[in-house]
Amino acid sequence: MGMFDIACVCPNCRKVSVIPATAKCPGCGSAVAPLGYTPKKWQALSEEEQQAAVDKALGGLPSTGGSPFEETEYPITTTDRFDNAEITAYLGTVSGTDIYLVGGVIGGGLANQENLFGGAFASAKAKMLQKAKERGGNAVVGMSVNVTSPGNLNNIIVIVTGTAVKVEKKD
Repeated sequence: MGMFDIACVCPNCRKVSVIPATAKCPGCGSAVAPLGYTPKKWQALSEEEQQAAVDKALGGLPSTGGSPFEETEYPITTTDRFDNAEITAYLGTVSGTDIYLVGGVIGGGLANQENLFGGAFASAKAKMLQKAKERGGNAVVGMSVNVTSPGNLNNIIVIVTGTAVKVEKKD
C-alpha cells in the first residue's frame, strides 16, 4: 500500500480495493469511486459499515457493464449529443454536489489533493446521475463542473450540473 492509498469501490464490478483514488479498478479497469477511508480506518469498520459506505459512494447506481446505451448505464458528456445515439427526451437540469476538506485526514500534498478532489467529483457525478435516473433518464449531456469555497478556505464544494436526457442507440 502506498502513502496516498484509500479504500475505493468500482461502480462496474463493485469490488473494494485499497488503491490511489485516481487509479483504475484492478479487476475490470474501470474508474473507481473513492470511499474516503484510509486503509487502517477501512479495516476497522464492521462489514455493515463497509457496505453502507459502498452503497453511499455508488449512490444506488446500477452496474455499468455492457452496451453504452442500455437502461442500466448512465453516460455523461460535456457536449450536447452522443455519437451513434439519438436524444429522445430532455428531462431537465440535474445536479450533484460534494464537499471535501483541503488537506484531508491523511495530510496535504498535491497528489493527495487530486485524490480528494477526484473522490468529491466522483461522488457529485453519482448524485447527479441518480437524479437523472429518478427523472427517467439514461444519460446526462452538457455537464459542467464548478468548484467553490463557502468562506472557509479548508472546505471545497464540487458542483456538477447537466441536462438529464433519454438516449436511444441509432441503428
